[in-house]
Amino acid sequence: MWEVIHAYGWNPTSVQHRGGVWEVVEQDQKYALKESRVPREKLYVLHQMLEQVRAAGYQHLLPWVPTEDGETIVSAYGSNWYATPWKELADEHISATELAASLGCFHRLAEPVAAKYPKLHQVMNLDTKNSWKEREAKVLDWQSSLEENETKISQKSANLPKNSFSFAIRGLDRFVNTEKGVAPRYTICHQRIHSSNVLTSEDGLYWIDFDHAELDTPIKDLATLIHRNPEESPAEILAAYEQENKLLPKEKRLLAIFLSYPERLVRAAERKEEVVDIPREFSHIQECQKLVKKLWPSKKKPRSRQKRNR
Repeated sequence: MWEVIHAYGWNPTSVQHRGGVWEVVEQDQKYALKESRVPREKLYVLHQMLEQVRAAGYQHLLPWVPTEDGETIVSAYGSNWYATPWKELADEHISATELAASLGCFHRLAEPVAAKYPKLHQVMNLDTKNSWKEREAKVLDWQSSLEENETKISQKSANLPKNSFSFAIRGLDRFVNTEKGVAPRYTICHQRIHSSNVLTSEDGLYWIDFDHAELDTPIKDLATLIHRNPEESPAEILAAYEQENKLLPKEKRLLAIFLSYPERLVRAAERKEEVVDIPREFSHIQECQKLVKKLWPSKKKPRSRQKRNR
């Protein structure tokens, strides 16, 4: 690591590993040094994109610290490294609606940046559909094992995962066939939206760890944010997001697809969790389904002329 530290010209008084990064203390300055396995070329392009979003006025991104040679990435020890200013965490909870508003603003400002890199736009294909089918089988097997262990699941709730998967898979299949998997809009999609990738400091919140970001539909980030916050209303999270970035009609249907996909149960099944808060998880699925019906309302069958004339 000292080769990396020397590249920045630091003479630290303290270096310690904290929260997945190295805290480097030099005199009255602190830095967060991050090791990444992502290829240098991708990190470089991501940095250029994020700097353009910061220049557009987005205040919730940390700048990358340059080395003595003016580089923002150091390649050493088989990894790539970059540094940002260190932010002391504030003991303050940020609601999912606040995060949604910040995320919506980021996606809106990043959209014109993503438009400059059309070759990097991600396209969904049937591989995702097949992956969802495999995960459906795992979730249903896992659910059966819970029931065998006398976990109480009502008959009405027992069908929720299967019905959710069915809608999501059929919707994704339709999207791939009709839209060729091309998203209505592209932006910088973080891909790993969760609490550990948000810093809350005295001067506000910051999104971090964009190493796995892609140019993709903003719907993926939004759906993940909703799924990762089951204690808050999906409809309220969406409303907060749309205050900053109004969804297009096709994006609403795409969101319905990703909200139907029971992401939380998939994660629990993959970890083979035996203790699960079933009422909370199934309640979240039900709340998502309520929003799905508003995002993708079913077409009402017209009444027959005979009935109308009665």
